[in-house]
Amino acid sequence: MVWGRSLYGFPLAIPIILCLTFIVTYVVSVQLGHVNPSFPFISDTGSRPPESCIFGQMLNIAAVLVAIVMYIRYRQVLQYSSQETGIVLKLNTVSLYLGFIAAFGLSVVGNFQESNALVVHLIGALLAFGLGTVYCCLQTIMSFKMHPHMNSRVLSYIRLIFSLIAVLAFIFMFAVIPLAFQKGESKDNLMPRGTARNISVTSEWLLAAAVMCFFFTFVGEFRKIRLSAPEMSLRMESLAIVDYQQNQGNITSLSRNHNAMELGAEYNKSVDNNNAEVKVVGTYQSYNQGQ
Repeated sequence: MVWGRSLYGFPLAIPIILCLTFIVTYVVSVQLGHVNPSFPFISDTGSRPPESCIFGQMLNIAAVLVAIVMYIRYRQVLQYSSQETGIVLKLNTVSLYLGFIAAFGLSVVGNFQESNALVVHLIGALLAFGLGTVYCCLQTIMSFKMHPHMNSRVLSYIRLIFSLIAVLAFIFMFAVIPLAFQKGESKDNLMPRGTARNISVTSEWLLAAAVMCFFFTFVGEFRKIRLSAPEMSLRMESLAIVDYQQNQGNITSLSRNHNAMELGAEYNKSVDNNNAEVKVVGTYQSYNQGQ
Protein backbone atom coordinates (compact mmCIF):
# COMPACT_ATOMS: atom_id res chain seq x y z
CA MET A 1 0.00 0.00 0.00
CA VAL A 2 1.34 3.41 -0.97
CA TRP A 3 0.03 6.76 0.15
CA GLY A 4 0.32 9.30 -2.62
CA ARG A 5 0.85 13.00 -2.32
CA SER A 6 -1.68 13.48 0.44
CA LEU A 7 0.87 13.64 3.23
CA TYR A 8 0.87 17.42 3.06
CA GLY A 9 -2.47 17.25 4.85
CA PHE A 10 -0.71 16.50 8.15
CA PRO A 11 1.30 19.75 8.45
CA LEU A 12 -1.66 21.62 6.98
CA ALA A 13 -4.02 20.24 9.61
CA ILE A 14 -1.86 21.35 12.57
CA PRO A 15 -2.37 25.14 12.27
CA ILE A 16 -6.00 24.63 11.24
CA ILE A 17 -6.85 22.50 14.28
CA LEU A 18 -4.93 24.72 16.70
CA CYS A 19 -6.49 27.92 15.35
CA LEU A 20 -9.93 26.33 15.52
CA THR A 21 -9.24 25.23 19.09
CA PHE A 22 -8.16 28.66 20.27
CA ILE A 23 -11.07 30.41 18.56
CA VAL A 24 -13.75 28.04 19.87
CA THR A 25 -12.45 27.96 23.45
CA TYR A 26 -12.03 31.74 23.46
CA VAL A 27 -15.59 32.35 22.29
CA VAL A 28 -17.06 29.84 24.75
CA SER A 29 -15.03 31.09 27.72
CA VAL A 30 -15.90 34.73 27.01
CA GLN A 31 -19.58 33.98 26.51
CA LEU A 32 -19.68 32.12 29.84
CA GLY A 33 -17.76 34.89 31.60
CA HIS A 34 -14.80 32.69 32.49
CA VAL A 35 -12.13 35.04 31.11
CA ASN A 36 -11.62 38.68 30.38
CA PRO A 37 -12.24 39.18 26.63
CA SER A 38 -9.21 41.46 26.30
CA PHE A 39 -6.53 39.06 25.06
CA PRO A 40 -6.23 36.28 27.71
CA PHE A 41 -3.57 33.61 27.97
CA ILE A 42 -4.17 30.63 25.70
CA SER A 43 -4.50 28.33 28.70
CA ASP A 44 -7.00 30.68 30.38
CA THR A 45 -9.50 29.99 27.60
CA GLY A 46 -9.42 26.24 28.37
CA SER A 47 -9.14 26.12 32.14
CA ARG A 48 -12.83 25.63 33.04
CA PRO A 49 -15.53 23.31 31.72
CA PRO A 50 -17.03 23.00 29.20
CA GLU A 51 -14.31 24.74 27.17
CA SER A 52 -11.62 22.73 28.99
CA CYS A 53 -13.07 19.54 27.46
CA ILE A 54 -12.79 20.98 23.96
CA PHE A 55 -9.33 22.35 24.72
CA GLY A 56 -7.99 19.02 25.96
CA GLN A 57 -9.48 16.90 23.18
CA MET A 58 -8.28 19.15 20.38
CA LEU A 59 -4.78 19.50 21.81
CA ASN A 60 -4.51 15.73 22.07
CA ILE A 61 -5.39 15.44 18.38
CA ALA A 62 -2.90 18.18 17.54
CA ALA A 63 -0.20 16.42 19.57
CA VAL A 64 -0.68 13.21 17.56
CA LEU A 65 -0.51 15.14 14.28
CA VAL A 66 2.64 16.93 15.42
CA ALA A 67 4.30 13.60 16.24
CA ILE A 68 3.28 12.18 12.83
CA VAL A 69 4.69 15.20 10.99
CA MET A 70 7.94 14.96 12.94
CA TYR A 71 8.33 11.29 12.11
CA ILE A 72 7.62 11.81 8.40
CA ARG A 73 10.09 14.69 8.37
CA TYR A 74 12.65 12.44 10.08
CA ARG A 75 12.24 9.73 7.44
CA GLN A 76 12.39 12.32 4.67
CA VAL A 77 15.70 13.71 5.90
CA LEU A 78 16.98 10.20 6.60
CA GLN A 79 16.29 9.27 2.99
CA TYR A 80 18.22 12.33 1.82
CA SER A 81 21.18 11.78 4.14
CA SER A 82 21.26 7.97 4.08
CA GLN A 83 24.74 8.04 2.60
CA GLU A 84 25.99 10.67 5.03
CA THR A 85 27.18 10.58 8.63
CA GLY A 86 27.52 14.33 9.09
CA ILE A 87 25.76 16.98 11.10
CA VAL A 88 22.45 16.66 9.25
CA LEU A 89 21.99 13.03 10.28
CA LYS A 90 22.78 13.80 13.91
CA LEU A 91 20.52 16.83 14.04
CA ASN A 92 17.76 14.79 12.44
CA THR A 93 17.87 12.18 15.20
CA VAL A 94 18.10 14.74 18.01
CA SER A 95 15.24 16.81 16.61
CA LEU A 96 13.02 13.72 16.39
CA TYR A 97 13.45 12.86 20.06
CA LEU A 98 13.04 16.44 21.22
CA GLY A 99 10.04 16.84 18.96
CA PHE A 100 8.32 13.80 20.43
CA ILE A 101 8.83 15.20 23.92
CA ALA A 102 7.40 18.53 22.75
CA ALA A 103 4.34 16.75 21.34
CA PHE A 104 3.91 14.98 24.67
CA GLY A 105 4.13 18.34 26.42
CA LEU A 106 1.36 19.68 24.20
CA SER A 107 -0.86 16.81 25.31
CA VAL A 108 0.00 17.52 28.95
CA VAL A 109 -1.04 21.16 28.51
CA GLY A 110 -4.43 20.07 27.25
CA ASN A 111 -5.06 17.38 29.85
CA PHE A 112 -3.85 19.25 32.96
CA GLN A 113 -5.56 22.62 33.14
CA GLU A 114 -3.89 25.43 35.03
CA SER A 115 -6.87 25.73 37.36
CA ASN A 116 -6.50 22.10 38.50
CA ALA A 117 -2.79 21.24 38.22
CA LEU A 118 -0.80 24.42 37.67
CA VAL A 119 2.67 22.92 38.17
CA VAL A 120 2.06 20.03 35.75
CA HIS A 121 0.47 22.43 33.28
CA LEU A 122 3.51 24.71 33.38
CA ILE A 123 5.87 21.76 32.90
CA GLY A 124 3.88 20.70 29.86
CA ALA A 125 3.95 24.26 28.50
CA LEU A 126 7.70 24.41 29.01
CA LEU A 127 8.15 21.15 27.11
CA ALA A 128 5.77 22.10 24.32
CA PHE A 129 6.95 25.68 23.79
CA GLY A 130 10.59 25.23 24.79
CA LEU A 131 11.43 22.02 22.94
CA GLY A 132 9.09 23.02 20.13
CA THR A 133 11.20 26.14 19.64
CA VAL A 134 14.39 24.09 19.74
CA TYR A 135 12.90 21.75 17.14
CA CYS A 136 12.21 24.69 14.84
CA CYS A 137 15.79 25.93 15.25
CA LEU A 138 17.28 22.51 14.48
CA GLN A 139 15.10 22.09 11.42
CA THR A 140 16.14 25.54 10.22
CA ILE A 141 19.82 24.61 10.48
CA MET A 142 19.12 21.40 8.59
CA SER A 143 17.26 23.34 5.89
CA PHE A 144 20.32 25.49 5.22
CA LYS A 145 22.53 22.39 5.19
CA MET A 146 20.27 20.55 2.71
CA HIS A 147 19.88 23.46 0.29
CA PRO A 148 19.33 23.17 -2.67
CA HIS A 149 18.56 19.43 -2.77
CA MET A 150 15.66 19.41 -0.32
CA ASN A 151 14.44 23.00 -0.20
CA SER A 152 15.09 26.46 -1.57
CA ARG A 153 17.17 29.08 0.19
CA VAL A 154 14.10 31.31 0.41
CA LEU A 155 12.29 28.63 2.41
CA SER A 156 15.31 28.32 4.69
CA TYR A 157 15.19 32.05 5.46
CA ILE A 158 11.44 31.89 6.04
CA ARG A 159 12.00 29.17 8.61
CA LEU A 160 14.79 31.22 10.12
CA ILE A 161 12.41 34.16 10.61
CA PHE A 162 9.79 31.99 12.30
CA SER A 163 12.46 30.39 14.49
CA LEU A 164 13.81 33.77 15.62
CA ILE A 165 10.30 34.98 16.41
CA ALA A 166 9.68 31.83 18.43
CA VAL A 167 12.95 32.19 20.36
CA LEU A 168 12.35 35.86 21.23
CA ALA A 169 8.72 35.23 22.16
CA PHE A 170 9.69 32.28 24.36
CA ILE A 171 12.29 34.36 26.20
CA PHE A 172 9.92 37.28 26.75
CA MET A 173 7.05 35.04 27.84
CA PHE A 174 8.93 33.12 30.52
CA ALA A 175 11.01 36.10 31.60
CA VAL A 176 8.09 38.49 32.12
CA ILE A 177 5.40 36.17 33.49
CA PRO A 178 7.00 35.92 36.98
CA LEU A 179 6.73 39.71 37.23
CA ALA A 180 3.05 39.48 36.41
CA PHE A 181 2.52 36.98 39.23
CA GLN A 182 4.48 39.13 41.68
CA LYS A 183 2.29 42.13 40.88
CA GLY A 184 -0.89 40.08 41.17
CA GLU A 185 -1.74 40.54 37.51
CA SER A 186 -2.11 36.82 36.78
CA LYS A 187 -4.09 35.61 39.76
CA ASP A 188 -7.51 36.31 38.28
CA ASN A 189 -8.47 35.70 34.67
CA LEU A 190 -11.18 38.35 34.91
CA MET A 191 -9.14 41.27 36.21
CA PRO A 192 -7.79 44.03 33.91
CA ARG A 193 -4.43 43.42 32.31
CA GLY A 194 -1.21 44.99 33.55
CA THR A 195 1.86 45.76 31.48
CA ALA A 196 3.79 42.64 32.50
CA ARG A 197 0.91 40.33 31.75
CA ASN A 198 0.19 41.99 28.43
CA ILE A 199 3.77 41.42 27.34
CA SER A 200 3.66 37.79 28.45
CA VAL A 201 0.28 37.12 26.81
CA THR A 202 1.38 38.74 23.56
CA SER A 203 4.56 36.67 23.58
CA GLU A 204 2.63 33.46 24.14
CA TRP A 205 0.25 34.06 21.23
CA LEU A 206 3.14 35.16 19.02
CA LEU A 207 5.10 32.04 19.94
CA ALA A 208 2.16 29.77 19.15
CA ALA A 209 1.61 31.52 15.81
CA ALA A 210 5.30 31.25 14.86
CA VAL A 211 5.42 27.51 15.58
CA MET A 212 2.19 26.90 13.66
CA CYS A 213 3.52 28.83 10.67
CA PHE A 214 6.76 26.87 10.86
CA PHE A 215 4.92 23.57 10.53
CA PHE A 216 2.98 25.04 7.63
CA THR A 217 6.27 25.40 5.72
CA PHE A 218 6.46 21.59 5.48
CA VAL A 219 3.40 21.47 3.22
CA GLY A 220 5.32 22.02 -0.03
CA GLU A 221 7.95 19.39 0.75
CA PHE A 222 5.41 16.84 1.92
CA ARG A 223 3.66 17.06 -1.45
CA LYS A 224 6.72 15.34 -2.96
CA ILE A 225 6.77 12.44 -0.51
CA ARG A 226 5.32 9.00 -1.15
CA LEU A 227 5.06 6.79 1.91
CA SER A 228 4.78 2.99 1.61
CA ALA A 229 3.18 0.72 4.16
CA PRO A 230 5.72 -0.97 6.46
CA GLU A 231 6.89 -4.48 5.64
CA MET A 232 5.69 -7.32 7.85
CA SER A 233 7.51 -10.51 8.75
CA LEU A 234 6.17 -13.50 10.67
CA ARG A 235 8.33 -15.39 13.12
CA MET A 236 7.03 -18.96 13.41
CA GLU A 237 8.98 -20.54 16.24
CA SER A 238 6.20 -22.35 18.09
CA LEU A 239 3.48 -23.49 15.72
CA ALA A 240 1.26 -26.48 16.45
CA ILE A 241 -0.04 -27.86 13.17
CA VAL A 242 -3.43 -29.50 13.47
CA ASP A 243 -4.11 -30.40 9.89
CA TYR A 244 -2.18 -30.14 6.66
CA GLN A 245 -2.78 -31.51 3.19
CA GLN A 246 -0.40 -31.36 0.31
CA ASN A 247 -0.86 -28.18 -1.74
CA GLN A 248 -3.04 -26.62 0.97
CA GLY A 249 -2.29 -26.29 4.67
CA ASN A 250 -4.73 -25.47 7.41
CA ILE A 251 -2.88 -24.03 10.36
CA THR A 252 -5.24 -23.50 13.27
CA SER A 253 -3.95 -23.27 16.82
CA LEU A 254 -0.52 -22.33 18.09
CA SER A 255 1.20 -23.87 21.06
CA ARG A 256 4.32 -22.55 22.73
CA ASN A 257 5.14 -26.07 23.95
CA HIS A 258 6.03 -27.30 20.48
CA ASN A 259 8.74 -25.89 18.32
CA ALA A 260 8.37 -25.95 14.58
CA MET A 261 11.71 -27.69 14.15
CA GLU A 262 10.71 -30.37 16.67
CA LEU A 263 7.66 -31.12 14.59
CA GLY A 264 9.88 -31.78 11.61
CA ALA A 265 8.43 -28.90 9.66
CA GLU A 266 10.27 -26.76 7.21
CA TYR A 267 8.80 -23.41 6.37
CA ASN A 268 9.20 -20.98 3.59
CA LYS A 269 7.74 -17.63 4.66
CA SER A 270 7.08 -14.68 2.47
CA VAL A 271 5.12 -11.47 2.83
CA ASP A 272 3.16 -9.83 0.08
CA ASN A 273 3.81 -6.12 0.69
CA ASN A 274 0.94 -5.04 -1.54
CA ASN A 275 -1.86 -6.62 0.47
CA ALA A 276 0.03 -7.59 3.64
CA GLU A 277 -0.97 -11.28 3.36
CA VAL A 278 1.32 -13.84 4.95
CA LYS A 279 1.90 -17.01 2.94
CA VAL A 280 3.18 -20.15 4.65
CA VAL A 281 4.32 -23.18 2.70
CA GLY A 282 5.54 -26.25 4.56
CA THR A 283 5.60 -29.99 5.03
CA TYR A 284 5.65 -32.02 8.19
CA GLN A 285 6.19 -35.62 9.15
CA SER A 286 4.30 -36.14 12.36
CA TYR A 287 2.56 -34.32 15.17
CA ASN A 288 2.37 -35.32 18.81
CA GLN A 289 0.51 -33.25 21.37
CA GLY A 290 2.52 -34.80 24.14
CA GLN A 291 -0.50 -36.37 25.80
